[in-house]
Amino acid sequence: MPDFSQFIVNHWILWALLATLIGVFASMELVDKKFGLPQLMPYELIDWLNHKNAAVIDIRSADDYAKGHIANAINIIKSDLPERLDKFEAYRDRPIILVCTLGKSVQQVGKMLQAKGFQQVMILTGGMTRWYDDSLPVVKT
Repeated sequence: MPDFSQFIVNHWILWALLATLIGVFASMELVDKKFGLPQLMPYELIDWLNHKNAAVIDIRSADDYAKGHIANAINIIKSDLPERLDKFEAYRDRPIILVCTLGKSVQQVGKMLQAKGFQQVMILTGGMTRWYDDSLPVVKT
């Protein structure tokens, strides 16, 4: 054990950097959990679709949507959302799962929906990239 403590003393800068990085990542996770939208893994999204009548809203471009999307997903391009919020009214009493390319750009959309009174808004973790990585089926139009 003396060798390990001597290593820590000799490389205290590396240990301080490691502790800082761990703290930064932990705080990012806590902020995301406290203020971010609930996230679903792809297999959870399938369960929500099959058993909880969830609606999938894909905010990617029409071209990306046409190249492959989750079955029955509704494409509403992110830039068109403010004018098309009325389209969401049909899903007010259903869970809404937002999908984008990487799962990052949907946070702001979800917050906008929550501000309009939508209670069950979630996002697909990793977006369509994760969906493709898990080799899950897509529909092409």
